[in-house]
Amino acid sequence: MAVHRGVLAAVALVVAFGLSLSWLWASVALLVRDPAVVTSIASVVLMPLSFAGNVFVQSRTMPGWLRAFVNVNPVSHIATAARDLMDSTGATAGEAGMASGSRNGRQRKHRRPL
Repeated sequence: MAVHRGVLAAVALVVAFGLSLSWLWASVALLVRDPAVVTSIASVVLMPLSFAGNVFVQSRTMPGWLRAFVNVNPVSHIATAARDLMDSTGATAGEAGMASGSRNGRQRKHRRPL
C-alpha cells in the first residue's frame, strides 16, 4: 500500500510540533521543579489552544472575536497546514494556487463541515 507524500509530510509536521511542545514543557519543568505545577500550567495553556481553534469547527462559523483568536492560534496553523498537505493532488500548493490566480498563491477548496 502506497502512502501519499503529503500524508507523510503532515505526520512529520505534527510530530515536530509535538516535539517542540515537549521541549517547551521540559524547560518549564526545569524552572518550576514541581510536577503538579507544570501539569497545571500546561493545562491552563493548552486547553484554550486546543479547543479554541479550527480543529473541530470551521472558523467561518465562529463569532468575530473568537475568529480573531483562531487566526493567531498555533494549533490552528498546524491543523490547517496538515490538512493542506494531506489534501494535495500531486501538484505543489504554490503551483495550483498560481495557476488558478488565487490569493496568497494557494488554492482553497470548499470543505464539508465536520
